[in-house]
Amino acid sequence: MAGAIPWSETENPQRDMIPRINQRSIWSATMRECRSRIKMNSKDLEARLTLGMTYRLCQDFAAALATWQSILEIEPKHDAARKAIRAVEAELVRMKCPSN
Repeated sequence: MAGAIPWSETENPQRDMIPRINQRSIWSATMRECRSRIKMNSKDLEARLTLGMTYRLCQDFAAALATWQSILEIEPKHDAARKAIRAVEAELVRMKCPSN
């Protein structure tokens, strides 16, 4: 996925150098920007994809899935949206049935 960070925060070798910032405010700003872009151009798939990813980071899985489904309504073969949907659906299954 474009823009994905290739490591988790705990594996980031420079994590001590990264200033701690309020992630929620960044996510809120990202969501506002994406919604604004979608309002200006309802077919802005990049904004929809990013909005869905941001919902996922906020653990609003229903909103993430709905957003990615809206991409498929515009472009049924959108690979990134399909992969994101499958990943969240698998994550939800794991959350319901955690392995011991």
